[in-house]
Amino acid sequence: MNYKKDQIKPYLGFKADLIPLHVWNKQIKGDDRGKTPIHSEWNSKDYSQDKTTYLKWINAGYNIGYRIKENELIVDLDPRN
Repeated sequence: MNYKKDQIKPYLGFKADLIPLHVWNKQIKGDDRGKTPIHSEWNSKDYSQDKTTYLKWINAGYNIGYRIKENELIVDLDPRN
């Protein structure tokens, strides 16, 4: 498991659009798939937004990603590089 179940609490009731992701070291047919959505239709799929669903994803070993809205921007800074 990649994170503690308590870490999902801030997202409950926030209406965050969370999606399940593969773990960082996932390989499919020899290709690296790390932290990519588990569903090919992730950009249009309607995911259930409740604690039970999130806990199922966590217990299944998935990472959880945030699907941004049209009016949002995320900047990821990596000071090591």
